[in-house]
Amino acid sequence: MVALTDSPGDGPGRAAAIRVEFAGPARQDRLTVLIRLILAVPHFICLGIAGLATQITIVGGWLVALVMGRRLAGLELEPLAALLRLPGYQPDFLNPPPQGPCTEFGTELEQLTRTPSSRVVAELGQALHATPAGQAALRAHPELGGEPEKVRDALAGMLRRAWQALVQPWWSRLREVLDADITFRARQLADAGVAVTLNDLDPKIRWREGRLRVAVRASERCELTGRGLVLMPSVFGWPQVAVMYDPPAVVYPARGIARLWQPPPTAGGALPQLIGRTRAAILTALADPATTSGVAARCGLSIATASEHLGVLRAAKLVTSTRTGRSVTHERTALGVALSGREDPDR
Repeated sequence: MVALTDSPGDGPGRAAAIRVEFAGPARQDRLTVLIRLILAVPHFICLGIAGLATQITIVGGWLVALVMGRRLAGLELEPLAALLRLPGYQPDFLNPPPQGPCTEFGTELEQLTRTPSSRVVAELGQALHATPAGQAALRAHPELGGEPEKVRDALAGMLRRAWQALVQPWWSRLREVLDADITFRARQLADAGVAVTLNDLDPKIRWREGRLRVAVRASERCELTGRGLVLMPSVFGWPQVAVMYDPPAVVYPARGIARLWQPPPTAGGALPQLIGRTRAAILTALADPATTSGVAARCGLSIATASEHLGVLRAAKLVTSTRTGRSVTHERTALGVALSGREDPDR
């Protein structure tokens, strides 16, 4: 999560208004659309092939594990799944933006269970009554129209079961990708500024002249003066982006998801003979900065083992470490980069 807030204006007591617009592309005449589609055919073919390969790489192992392990059996997630399959708007209270980069799932779930009944009623009503798809979901699962406190708590229970069965066993790997993206975006924000950071998130997200336009199905405007904007990386949403209105947030694909299920990195050349195979693998894996648990996940090590080797690399001036709250982020020094001979492939 990266939080962006509006800055003070030029005059005393004034604030710079930042407007976020969630809108689809502007209308164009049919001839222009036809010509553009014809010219884009080769591009679409290449994107389709690349997208298919990436999707298989990202979720193949995860889906095989789910199906072979029959992890969906007995979870009773149908009402929740019906809500999350709805096109367009989905209740924001089901996805509370994290309060910080180290927020735990239990904390977010507790936040969900404190959602006021009035908000539950309003957001479920918008999702289930405004479109034919929502009305069909309500007919299939009439319990979603029950007492708001009971519906809220039932959905929270489904989310807990889904987390425990479908996400938690792989969370260290998923969290590592998210942590790496947050570290990169925070540094990018400090080095290059808001415009570069926002325009680099995804082609469907564009910042121009104080407005952030997000190309999604909905067409809404959200004034951010005094409210801030939360940027939330996701490992499940690619290639889509999503928006939330209360509080304002943009969900975008995290960097590095294509490498999510790849085997641990291996170091080439004479580096393993010089510093050892495990430390060489860690130094190679730190092409992107990572937390201790992230390094462990990338290299297939226990956290204790990763921490021990990172300590040695730090003492040898090959790695530097920075503490942020309860986590420690590690990155290679100039000497470490020179020894490993590899830069971050995504930069």
